[in-house]
Amino acid sequence: MHRIRSLWTSGRNGKIMILVGGLLGICVVCSVLTTLFPSQRPAPTTTQPGAQPPIAAAVATNPPQAPAATNTPAPPPATVTRPATNTPAPSNTPRPTNTPQPPPPTATPNVGKVGEAREAAGVVVTVNGVNKAQAINQFVRPTPGNVYLVADVTVGSNRDQETPYNLLYFKLKDDSGREYNTSLFAPEPSFKSGNLPKGDKARGNLAFEVPPDAKGFVLTYQPLVLLGGFQPIRIDLGQ
Repeated sequence: MHRIRSLWTSGRNGKIMILVGGLLGICVVCSVLTTLFPSQRPAPTTTQPGAQPPIAAAVATNPPQAPAATNTPAPPPATVTRPATNTPAPSNTPRPTNTPQPPPPTATPNVGKVGEAREAAGVVVTVNGVNKAQAINQFVRPTPGNVYLVADVTVGSNRDQETPYNLLYFKLKDDSGREYNTSLFAPEPSFKSGNLPKGDKARGNLAFEVPPDAKGFVLTYQPLVLLGGFQPIRIDLGQ
């Protein structure tokens, strides 16, 4: 100590030496203390690549358990309430059918009778009488089993121009629909053919070969002239 004090008081160099010596002493003391009392720091752990830290591994091994699901009753399904309507249910109503309508009543045929003058388009026809004959004459006879229906007719004209007439303009039909043509021969005086001026007449007999049981005869007269404008005249013979 006395030496140190001497150095301190001996000048500048002495002070430096004292400071250096002090520092060296402090370092020695620190080294001794470090040796005697080593540090208790935890040894560093070396983590392998891919390994989990201890705490993370524990967490991964024992993951937190989710709370158990409870049997909570599901809410009932929502019901859609539709507004009630008073719509009637469709019925199996049959569709209306096209009921056939009865045909319109036909006009009464323009049919005259024996002894009545019938006129159409200026032509006048009259049946004066009707009878049946077994033969026209001794040379002209009907087919066996048939007879002749003979009609006495008159044809007149009220037209301004001449009116043709002919025995072939006559037709006969019975109630079964069978038609008959005039025979080329008839009892005299037979009906001829020609032209009638206005106000003139022609008369004669017509003959038709018919079955003996035929009935309901209607005689029709119509001049067969193109563009003549003639209309049929019908007369019921009452046979």
